[in-house]
Amino acid sequence: MPAGEDDGHLFLARGTQLLELGRAREAEHQFRQALVHSPTDPVLSMRLAQALLIQDRYDEAAAAAQRSLAAAPDNAFTLLMLSGAEAGRGRRAVALDAAREAVRLAPFNPAAHRQVGALLINSGKERAALPALLRARELNPSYVGAATSLALAHLRLRQYDEARTHVTDALRLDPQDPTAHLVFGLLESSAGSSRQAVRAHREALRLDPSNPVNRASLVQALKNRNPAYRWLARYARWRQSLSAGARKALLVMPLVLLFLLRPIAQTTFAGVVIVLLLVASFLSWSLDPAMNLALCLGRDRALLEPRVRRSATLFGVYATIGVVCAIWGVAAGRIQLGVTAIGFAIWAVTAGYAHQAATRVLRWVAGAHAVGAVLLAVVAWLAATGSTAFPQWLVLTSLLGALLCMAEVARLRRPQHTR
Repeated sequence: MPAGEDDGHLFLARGTQLLELGRAREAEHQFRQALVHSPTDPVLSMRLAQALLIQDRYDEAAAAAQRSLAAAPDNAFTLLMLSGAEAGRGRRAVALDAAREAVRLAPFNPAAHRQVGALLINSGKERAALPALLRARELNPSYVGAATSLALAHLRLRQYDEARTHVTDALRLDPQDPTAHLVFGLLESSAGSSRQAVRAHREALRLDPSNPVNRASLVQALKNRNPAYRWLARYARWRQSLSAGARKALLVMPLVLLFLLRPIAQTTFAGVVIVLLLVASFLSWSLDPAMNLALCLGRDRALLEPRVRRSATLFGVYATIGVVCAIWGVAAGRIQLGVTAIGFAIWAVTAGYAHQAATRVLRWVAGAHAVGAVLLAVVAWLAATGSTAFPQWLVLTSLLGALLCMAEVARLRRPQHTR
């Protein structure tokens, strides 16, 4: 065997061992060294794709998998690597095609069937995913990945008994599987067992601390300990189950109610209803930022990303100032000062959701919040001095805050990639 090929096989063997040890970056280096000696070897490119996929470097993983498939188009394992990489890039249709091609080439490979099922779950087609996942479990009853995916599919279909059966089986097969603990935590949250859910999510994060899904799920479980937050989460799930038209009608219903109350706007009854409506709206929108703030002030603050902590802190500052303005205005009989609380409430919610803005526009969002802080200071000064320009500035500031909030929470963010 030529010296170059011998070195290539040595690098391949070392890289494969490193992959088995979970040292993907070091394995990548070995595979790249091997490719210097055998640049067209499809196995080396496939292993490189695997190492890159583990590191969530989806574009490079897809390129390596495609190079491998160019030399060996009928390799089902490489197709699964390509499927995972394309899913990570957000190209679910391409990923699903690759996974189905892998099933065609290797119909008795449980991983291929599980990949098809997982992609269908991520596309919101849980019922369609069941046959593929059941086939994966049939081919390999000890396959933990198929059991956890089946549990997740049943959970999303609200088939809780079936979900519990499969996730319990997964934990029996491998008590150290982080995904099984994650799904078990989600199931316990759905059942209202907040303490068990937090424990399961902590275990999932301990077993796989680099997975952002585990961290986000633990944060959600900690928030779910609040009964009001659980009620809001159930309401959100119910709202998502409605048709698009019904969701829009629900969104404009408060505005319609305010319009209907216009003829009797000067009565005490209408005033009370309007105030209650505004307070309920603020509380529903502010609950999530408030829970983030509570986590920031507790021992679990490290679970939140820095920008989430900044968002929650600014929310707390604005909300506190708004409450002070409201109390001061009522106590001193200064109507303008009390009404200023509305502007601070709107900007508090806007600040609370600032971290959800797309990464590409974060700088613009930060600039908008700086402008908002200046405008709020101007409004507060105008209210304190009793200026006649106060109403116009309050309306302008509040509208800008509301528009910015809508832009932050709009579905313009980068899609969530899943493998």
